[in-house]
Amino acid sequence: MAQQFNYAVYQERLSRLEAKTRALLKETNNVELTRKMDSELAGLQDRKELRLAFVGQYSSGKSTIISALTGRKDIKIDANVATDHVSEYKWNNIVLMDTPGILAGKVESHDESTKAALKECDLIFYVLTSQLFDDVLFNNFIDLAYNQHFADKMFIVVNKMGMESGEFDQLVDNYTISLEKIFSERGYELKSFPLAFIDAADYMDGLDENDNEFVQLSNFEHFIDMLNVFVARKGMIKKQFDTPVRVFQSYLKDIAVTAVDKTLSDFFNQFEQKLRYSLSELKRDTRNDLSSFASMAMSKVISLSNDIGGIDENDWKYRQEALNSELQSIISNTSAKIEDTINSNYERLMTDVNDFCGKDSLVKYSGDIDKKLASPNISIEEQKNLSMQKKALDFLKRGGVQIGNMAPNVTTLAGGISQASGSALHKMVLDVGHFFGKSFGPWQAVRWASNIAKVAKFGIPVVSAGIEIWMQFREDSKENKRLEQIKSAKNQFVSTYQEEINKVAEQFEKYLLQVFGNYTNKLEEIDHSKTELIEASKKNDITIKKISDLDAEYSDFIEAIEVDE
Repeated sequence: MAQQFNYAVYQERLSRLEAKTRALLKETNNVELTRKMDSELAGLQDRKELRLAFVGQYSSGKSTIISALTGRKDIKIDANVATDHVSEYKWNNIVLMDTPGILAGKVESHDESTKAALKECDLIFYVLTSQLFDDVLFNNFIDLAYNQHFADKMFIVVNKMGMESGEFDQLVDNYTISLEKIFSERGYELKSFPLAFIDAADYMDGLDENDNEFVQLSNFEHFIDMLNVFVARKGMIKKQFDTPVRVFQSYLKDIAVTAVDKTLSDFFNQFEQKLRYSLSELKRDTRNDLSSFASMAMSKVISLSNDIGGIDENDWKYRQEALNSELQSIISNTSAKIEDTINSNYERLMTDVNDFCGKDSLVKYSGDIDKKLASPNISIEEQKNLSMQKKALDFLKRGGVQIGNMAPNVTTLAGGISQASGSALHKMVLDVGHFFGKSFGPWQAVRWASNIAKVAKFGIPVVSAGIEIWMQFREDSKENKRLEQIKSAKNQFVSTYQEEINKVAEQFEKYLLQVFGNYTNKLEEIDHSKTELIEASKKNDITIKKISDLDAEYSDFIEAIEVDE
């Protein structure tokens, strides 16, 4: 079986599970559950299309790569050297974009609308042939990588390797040396970018003819491997699929709980929605915090880069040290801001769930169950079912009591739990921990903010392009060379800082995954409570069997994306 793009495989798999779940909802006439599910899915923040762009040399086979990746030969994307717009093809919740080819004398750069489209992309493939870069192509590449700040999501692909004579591995070595020379001569480093050598047309021919050797020689499966690693490293799989698959699984269980007791099913659904909404809010707000961090940090970097070549070297070193200090301060402030965002979210959740558990309808329902259990005429089977319903209801009520007991004032996490003992913060840590369960861990990493700050290596002397940049008195004959050096130094300066700022953002995101995990664990507890209720009902009809089988498929899916990440 041919190597596949994992993201697309997961999307196809999720679509099949969704179709089965909707079929069961329809079969059991659960119109209201369907409406609630659709409403919740529509409000998810994480669900967005993966956007992949193919740019670069004219007639380099960009559309062929798209066809090979999707397995669709019928793709006809109208993007060539004459077009002035980006063409799109949608496949498995992925948008593949083909841009006008770059050709000297015709299209030598991308227009603003194309750059705007590329800004929204998750990954940009810069496609070349064995001719590699000419001056026009390289200037275009550098513009996208450094002037437009896309370097961290750019991937160089050399296509049509099968058209060249010689051993594949030797050709790769030769072309790599040539590319390294092209980059180094202009003051850049090739190793900053993933690099793949492929022949997309040979790959498709190999599949058609069932010629495994041809497939292997195309090197396209290695390219797909690199793409899968890139997507996983960026956390795109879990970000895209974890929340919707859990929503579908939850509503699947609600079908069975509704068959046991519709009122209790409604209470479960309301409780879960509050948790998932709180999680969605937290993700949105912390995403905004991180976006502000990246924007503010990079604006400082770009502002200083504009001084390269305009001030003397000593003044430059002083200003770079000042920039490093500013960036450390921005990291610290962002840490505090994220802490405040988490605390505020927990406080809102406390209030919301406590209000839910005090609702008249829930209190009345609990009282009704108690009365039925106290009846002298109750059967043993009915007593078992009502006892399990009572247990499920108590599970929901305990959550409200624990949240209601949480301290209202939470200020800082950076000092560590040990310094908060006996305080309102310490009490909240304990109480929130009780609610979320034994694996609760948003504050396990003591002084996490300072640890994140240490990740950044801002002290690197990234500008060392030679004395000519800093000369105040210059010969006209050397001015052009100096200006080229300045341009290269600016790009390298910005790129180096961009890489370090990205590393800091990734550390923030890793920390936040711990926090988000608290909600996931609590939702899994609710799911387990539903399962116990369904099993205790001893219903063994065809629908329950379908639900059980489909639930196992959802669990397998969740396990698969956990492993992939």
